[in-house]
Amino acid sequence: MQIPNSKSNSRYIQLCKAVDIPSHPARFPQQISLFFMNFLTEPGDIVLDIFAGYNTTDATAEFV
Repeated sequence: MQIPNSKSNSRYIQLCKAVDIPSHPARFPQQISLFFMNFLTEPGDIVLDIFAGYNTTDATAEFV
């Protein structure tokens, strides 16, 4: 499976530019979080993202 990380014009980037703040440098696609959550967790499990930089993992966990 290949998951590209090439969203250079995502909504997040657009909003950062609009308010003149730097975007987080370590973003990764939501599909990566989704893959590992589906593989390693059961419904109702708690997912801890100790870094929570771009909040991708937390946002994904809400819908899994």
